[in-house]
Amino acid sequence: MQPLFAKSVPEQRHANMHNGSRAASSLQPHPLRTPESLHVSTTWEWLGGFPCALVAQVARRPRAMIVGAVTTVLLVMGFAATPAQAASYQSIKHGSYCLFTPNFYDVTLNTCGLVGSAIQRVSKGKYGGHDAIQIKWPVTNPYCVDSLAQRSGHVHTHTCNSGNYQWFEVFYGSASGTRVLKSIGAWEHQRVHICISSSNTKGAAMTFATCNTASAAQQFKFA
Repeated sequence: MQPLFAKSVPEQRHANMHNGSRAASSLQPHPLRTPESLHVSTTWEWLGGFPCALVAQVARRPRAMIVGAVTTVLLVMGFAATPAQAASYQSIKHGSYCLFTPNFYDVTLNTCGLVGSAIQRVSKGKYGGHDAIQIKWPVTNPYCVDSLAQRSGHVHTHTCNSGNYQWFEVFYGSASGTRVLKSIGAWEHQRVHICISSSNTKGAAMTFATCNTASAAQQFKFA
């Protein structure tokens, strides 16, 4: 009876070591081949708001009829929710919602746990005695919150770069456990104190407003 799977690499090498005429070949890479009786298909799915699960289905099909079991292999891609990887991503919360981008340009509030709310707070060392961070969406071509040389107006993203318009000085808010995020670039270049501000409303657009650590609209929590 023909085996379902080809011999593993260790098994094949062990066999070759006992064959003097082929001993040298056992030291060469021996790629596994998918038997002709196996058929593989892939699909992409969304898992709990996290992107792109790759599902490979492997089924054995004899020539005459389909028999046997189907094995499903699940590989979580993108913002994976495995414990080792989850620590790499954070959220910035405002009330019940999280900082979110629906299109890698606008910055709004939305339900926490969605793909667009998974960010990285990249440390930029210290500025004025406070932590300095870059707020980054870790996609193939990363985007970061950028004050875009504004003095006010809506908060947007831009392709991540080393410019300090994408750096934010982190102050403590007056409410316990909160942080206020001030644009370093706006202060360095326009000499204005502007901070990220928002109402606690789902879908609300983030804006830049004159910094005020006592303003509830500017108080965020890191999660």
